[in-house]
Amino acid sequence: MNALARAASARYSLAAEIPERRVRAAMILGAGPAGLLFTQYLRRVLGFDGLLLVSEPNARKRDLAAAFGAKVIDPASQDIIEAVGERTDGRMAELVIESSGAGHVFSLLPGVLRKQGTLLLYSHGHGGIDLSVLERAAVQRTGPRVAGGWFGRV
Repeated sequence: MNALARAASARYSLAAEIPERRVRAAMILGAGPAGLLFTQYLRRVLGFDGLLLVSEPNARKRDLAAAFGAKVIDPASQDIIEAVGERTDGRMAELVIESSGAGHVFSLLPGVLRKQGTLLLYSHGHGGIDLSVLERAAVQRTGPRVAGGWFGRV
């Protein structure tokens, strides 16, 4: 039940965020069950028709994300920050959803998140990373807004 409550809260945050912020490009890091849920929610429920990027190392999960309307990035063969920059003409993503659970992904956040963009941290269990990278992101990009699945908007 806890997972369902977190997912519902995160979707509520997204529903408020998309029209309010005029998001042109959204980035989902991880295409596991949560990442694919967010992909479908953005496209099918919110009707988001902007650029939707999904980064995922697993080919089968990338194929699923593409079938749900995302442009996929293979982090094993492409630099994620460069790929996002190329596909957004340097604007980067106004909305980034971290659903991978991989600690090293936190170091990518300052590079893929647009200045004053919104970051939704959904997954848990990150290890091997100092979360001060988020502080550096705030200083470098004048503060991303952070929306957390369970905690609501901050």
